[in-house]
Amino acid sequence: MSDLKKSAPEAPKYTIVRDSIIYERIWYLEYRLGIRSNVVVAATYNHPSGQALTKPMVLRALKTVIEQQPSMRLVGVPVTKQDKQGKETTGLMMAALNEINVEESVQFKEGQGITEEMIEKLHNQWDFGEPDKPWFKLVVSGSTVYYVNHHAINDGMSGYIFHRTFTAALNAAGANSSTDGVTTWSSTYDPSTMAITPSLHSVVQQGEAKGKPWQVNVWEVIKPVLTAWLLYMFVPSWLVFSDLPSVKPKPHTASTVIEASDRGVTRTVLRRIPAETMDKLVAKCRENGTSVTALLMTMLTASIINDYYSDKTFLLSVISVDIRNRLPDDMIALENKTMGNRAGGVYSFQKTGKYKGLFPSGQDKLGEQSSTLKTDEIWARARDAKQWMHAGLDPAARTIRASAEQPNDLDAVAKTLTAGEAMKPAYNLGNLGPYVSEKSQDGWTVEDVAFSGPPQGGIGGPRPPLFQVGGVKGGNTHIATNWQDGGMPREKIEGIVDGTLRRIEQLVIS
Repeated sequence: MSDLKKSAPEAPKYTIVRDSIIYERIWYLEYRLGIRSNVVVAATYNHPSGQALTKPMVLRALKTVIEQQPSMRLVGVPVTKQDKQGKETTGLMMAALNEINVEESVQFKEGQGITEEMIEKLHNQWDFGEPDKPWFKLVVSGSTVYYVNHHAINDGMSGYIFHRTFTAALNAAGANSSTDGVTTWSSTYDPSTMAITPSLHSVVQQGEAKGKPWQVNVWEVIKPVLTAWLLYMFVPSWLVFSDLPSVKPKPHTASTVIEASDRGVTRTVLRRIPAETMDKLVAKCRENGTSVTALLMTMLTASIINDYYSDKTFLLSVISVDIRNRLPDDMIALENKTMGNRAGGVYSFQKTGKYKGLFPSGQDKLGEQSSTLKTDEIWARARDAKQWMHAGLDPAARTIRASAEQPNDLDAVAKTLTAGEAMKPAYNLGNLGPYVSEKSQDGWTVEDVAFSGPPQGGIGGPRPPLFQVGGVKGGNTHIATNWQDGGMPREKIEGIVDGTLRRIEQLVIS
């Protein structure tokens, strides 16, 4: 625990529980400065009797989840102290809310099903950031529940864990949809029974202590950033997405106040892959020795290059990965049931040549046959992608380990937010994988899921799109593509996504 803990003011509304880590400080400032907003994971619920979710059901279940998942209580508290030279430093401590008003954490809206409009709307709401109220909320639209949270407290996979815990809580209550037996909709923090989720650094260090080879390799950490920086500084025109509007970096501090008009505005395109197509895709990937994520990365990359950037030489991309399954075996089961931040990133720097000509450009017709696809080469690229993605998992954990020694200084982080311009042309793919819904003859199940992460933008300037994937095993899969308004035209985003999905349809019938 840093010296900041000693100077952190306890308040009736919260209890300081631990130091923040560098990622929490980045996400805190990005939110505060209007650069990156909320994480959204939506699920549509079904009951065999046809009954609807009622307000008492939702409140009762949410209260149970809050008390089983203490990380939902987390908020960030900026703390100022003086060093030995008398210079003031502002750091960030993580605190647990002492009381959560469950009813105030839920909004009920008209509508049904997971919609593009609702996801986009939720990304453009900036409700969190102060330490006096929760950094999450539920939005209930008919039988669909949107779990919305500040990235500093939970990652995308936590949304899956939330919905699994919420489903169990609904079923544990049985048919009781009244408020009988509930004396208050307030959830009180009890440190003796509600252990706050350890930080990502702590979990990685615990894994290291159990024998995981996560010693820091400095070159591994700086290579992708250094390569990107050199290209961006000297030959930016060689990079895919280098045509995004340029924004001159502005100096920021931890106390910078951003006007609402300066916040980034998220735009969303939501597409579905039907269950039948997804089942065929999974089977084809297994048959060809690759994974769905690797194939999606291959097809997205090839569509981007062949349809829009055939004149570019290099491409930067980031795959979001879940560190939970890279931990020692005796830690995985618990971590897979625990909400928190366990996400890392695998960076890729590739030449575009190997993707050119895998299929005709976007001018091809919707009715073209699968013979226009170079299927053998596509599967070869997908196998390559699986290999470099897998090879990057431990380096991702080592990068997290390397960042553990960063000082708790929000002003220092603020200065680096625009220093990351070199990674500006990197696009992101995140796939939560299949949501496994426990089958129930007489209880609630989840029949549809979508995951949507927030893109970067605002005062930091627009970035390439985020492609976020989630779906129920055996059901539909959603791709939520998010980007900042003022960056790429909607028609271009839709062209990339629709072109990718059309070619995947062609691939699975080949």
